[in-house]
Amino acid sequence: MKIFTKRLVLREYCENDLELLHSFRSDKNISKYIHWNDLSLEGTRSILKEGLDDQKEENRKYYHFVVCLMPDNIPIGEIGINIKISNIYGGIGILGYFMLKEYWHNGYMSEAAHGIIEYMFNELKLHKIEAYVDYKNKRSIMVLKRLGMKKEAQFKKEVFVKNRWEDVVYYALIK
Repeated sequence: MKIFTKRLVLREYCENDLELLHSFRSDKNISKYIHWNDLSLEGTRSILKEGLDDQKEENRKYYHFVVCLMPDNIPIGEIGINIKISNIYGGIGILGYFMLKEYWHNGYMSEAAHGIIEYMFNELKLHKIEAYVDYKNKRSIMVLKRLGMKKEAQFKKEVFVKNRWEDVVYYALIK
């Protein structure tokens, strides 16, 4: 599956993406605000396999895409939605994303997020998209605000990362 925007193509991961995904997960600028537990190659292999297996499921839980810059399809990041709830009345997805630093400040992540949110609302019939972000990640909070997401809560000492408890801010967009 692919989602196209004006400057980007969002493509699902494939078996050949182990090194790409591992390079993303190993990037210090990316992992600064993302709370991954296992950064080993084997940990990445397990995550990739889980995602590839889920692509084959009828009721998928994960929709993760490599964000590629057209026209050369240069991988510049990842965006995804994890399905939290899905039923005949709609559903809720949790948005997550990251991008290589050299591509920051170009509007690419906002563009990619608009594309995936449109797909989730229109094709999967979700009625709400949520995002949880480290309260110190001001750039990511700006992206969420540009998407029209509203702050709904701040959870104190919600995640344990790098040997300390951190606050998390919760944003949401309702269709």
